[in-house]
Amino acid sequence: MEESEQWLTKEVQDRHWSWLGRKKMIQTLIEKYIDLSRRLLIADAGSGFGSNIDLLLQYGDVISLEPFAGAQDFIREKWGVVKALAWRCPEKIGLQFDLILMSELLEHIPDDRGAVAWIEEHLKDGGYALITAPAFNALWTQMDDVVHHHRRYDKQSLFALFAERFEIIQF
Repeated sequence: MEESEQWLTKEVQDRHWSWLGRKKMIQTLIEKYIDLSRRLLIADAGSGFGSNIDLLLQYGDVISLEPFAGAQDFIREKWGVVKALAWRCPEKIGLQFDLILMSELLEHIPDDRGAVAWIEEHLKDGGYALITAPAFNALWTQMDDVVHHHRRYDKQSLFALFAERFEIIQF
């Protein structure tokens, strides 16, 4: 993603309908499917400036996995309890998580199959992956180019990407 776009997302993520709606959807899915009787170890993969970190902290300890140094610094300053690591999928990090959130990240990764393998390798037994991604190549715009998307997904292509390795409980 262009650095200027990175900083723009920081400015709008706490008030833009798209981020707020996605955050509510993530909260709903976590509370519907995941046993929250204990604190979770959560990876916020591609966390950007941490639009979901305040939500995720309600459920456990969060590790932000983010390549952009400016975002890592912001996350460390705003949420000192969050570990922010420089990371590009599918780099191995030697941890396993109860929950891996990839919100609007998969489309940025050239090797999305490698990303799915990374998720499988870094999830604890019984863990969950929660994925959001932009839909439909027909909706591709100049913005997809600016933010360096490699693809958009339809239901069938996203399902096919995960179905070989995971039990899909909601789509």
